[in-house]
Amino acid sequence: MKERELRKRLFCVFFLIIFIPLPILFIIGIKGVIPYVERSEMNRLMKETMTTVGDAQASLKGFKSDILILSESNELMDLIEKKGSDGKRQKERLANLFVSFAKNRGIYYQVRYIDETGMEIVRVDDGVPVPEGKLQDKSDRYYFSEAIKLPEGTVYVSPMDLNKEWGKIEVPFRPVIRYAVSVFDSRGNNRGIVITNVDARQILQRLQSSTAMSPAKTMLIDSNGYYLLHPDKKKEWGGTVDLNTGENIKNDYPDEAVKGFLSRKADVFIKRATVCSYVPIFFAGNEKDVWIFIHESSLTGLIKAIKYLRSMVIVITIASAVAGAYLSYMLAGWLARASCHQDASHKERR
Repeated sequence: MKERELRKRLFCVFFLIIFIPLPILFIIGIKGVIPYVERSEMNRLMKETMTTVGDAQASLKGFKSDILILSESNELMDLIEKKGSDGKRQKERLANLFVSFAKNRGIYYQVRYIDETGMEIVRVDDGVPVPEGKLQDKSDRYYFSEAIKLPEGTVYVSPMDLNKEWGKIEVPFRPVIRYAVSVFDSRGNNRGIVITNVDARQILQRLQSSTAMSPAKTMLIDSNGYYLLHPDKKKEWGGTVDLNTGENIKNDYPDEAVKGFLSRKADVFIKRATVCSYVPIFFAGNEKDVWIFIHESSLTGLIKAIKYLRSMVIVITIASAVAGAYLSYMLAGWLARASCHQDASHKERR
């Protein structure tokens, strides 16, 4: 009876010593693992977003270099100076240069020389020179007004918007970014601008394809919060200079998130069942405007992983408790028997 009672007491002591730390370890483990998993997912998404933005930024730098090369071409200078003729031959040579340039680069659907009055002098559309009778007066367009007043060598970069022809938005929609630089003759007189129209559909497709193999949602907004890229095409181009629908990120996200998006800083946050990273895209020549690339991913997979980890910790805790109980029982029995045997031996000697 004494051995059984001693075994019982020893079992309770050993079991409590082994079992009590387990819930504590369980809580510590869960609290430590979940933030680690969340941080890992946030870091992964931010790295992916930064890589995509880096590729876009590199393309924009190349567009700036191209327009500067065109503005310094001999063909353009010869036309501006009109050496030896009325300029017809010089226009043909410049048009040929524009055609070759557009075809080789593959992303410029329009290259133009516009004189100081705003009139198109040489224009190439989709690699084909435009006849003189179809050239247009662009003196009322904002990009001409902005570019013509810049000093020599300074590149103007327009916001991304929908291209207009004869005052109307081109259909199907063709988003465009314009790079322009003022040109001057040998006497320092401003003789207009040379301008390239970048087919921004290619840029948008690259940004969109960055998440083609994942369930993430890709968006691009301008500095006013209007969508330039969105999974729901009806939300795109809601700005006043485009479709003027009023579709804006401010309508779809809480104020705190919108403030972060428009802060011109890169960041990442977790909100409910989504993780969202955003990175600004700056382009030299237009410090006023900026794009914000937003990468939003579902946390379904992450939540499943966390639930799996919780389940594993619970299983390990239960298994440890069972093992602890068995170990406590065996150890208590051994010590009880040893103690009783020692007491019996001691009595016999007495």
